[in-house]
Amino acid sequence: MRKLKSDIMKLCIIGTKNTDPIIIEEAKKHFEKVLLAPISGVLLVSSDGKIIPRYKDTDLKKFDCVLTLVDKDDYHFAFLLMNNLSKSVFKPQGITSFATVSDRTSLFKKLSENRISVPNIALANRAEAAKRGVKELKFPIVLRAGEKEVMLAHTEQEALSMVDTLQTLNRKIFLEEYSTRGKLYDLFVMGDEVVGAVKKKVVGTTIKEDRKFKVKLNKRMIETALKTARILKTEWARISMFDFKDPKVIDVDLTPSVTNVCEIAGKDVTPDLMNMLKQYSELEQKESLPMKIVSEIVKVRDELKN
Repeated sequence: MRKLKSDIMKLCIIGTKNTDPIIIEEAKKHFEKVLLAPISGVLLVSSDGKIIPRYKDTDLKKFDCVLTLVDKDDYHFAFLLMNNLSKSVFKPQGITSFATVSDRTSLFKKLSENRISVPNIALANRAEAAKRGVKELKFPIVLRAGEKEVMLAHTEQEALSMVDTLQTLNRKIFLEEYSTRGKLYDLFVMGDEVVGAVKKKVVGTTIKEDRKFKVKLNKRMIETALKTARILKTEWARISMFDFKDPKVIDVDLTPSVTNVCEIAGKDVTPDLMNMLKQYSELEQKESLPMKIVSEIVKVRDELKN
């Protein structure tokens, strides 16, 4: 049977120049129309008082689902983009969550308010205040001036030296306690399950993945990861946490690389991801149908009055 135009399911992936083309090919098996829109080419433009997200000449509001796979540096723009999509568009990552996760103080506040343990932190607008913040926390501490400028200091002297290095970037400096008592893991959430996990290890002043370590997740870690994803209203995420009796979440990524997740999981999760997006998009369309009918009735009534 030939599909009606309204039955054609459309997926837009807001990605980067490094988005794996294999993801697009798999998406085409589940959606009738698939568009990869690099975020560098997306434009928000005002028309008749409404803001329209566009990629070239394509209105992104006309898609059934918009999946975002961008770098954290683009989260604020992603928030503005998602906030201007139609309500009927299924958004796997929560709209406001992009704004929350882009700011670590907001993220930790949100998680703490929902009884998720987080590390003690200090935030400074400039290096002078950061040096005072160093004295407020227990060592070792992590210093951040962005997603790529992340360093681990074991002593106060090391921390102060790192602050001097980071001050040349003229950015906010985020400091947080790093526990040496627990093991650090990245857990990858897709829908209502954890599909993969990897242990992290300290190498000098950096923190890297240890893929040789065989991960055995316990129930409390899985529950914490899923609860964190629910709080942030996201179906796709990386949750970083220390394995304590009460797991401590130290970071969240709403847009982990699908390719990287597949490698860590030891299997291709892309078909399951696309199938989930398709099902949720169809459900979103069904739930929004009554409002569409009401909207059309009002539109016809207004036309008749005129």
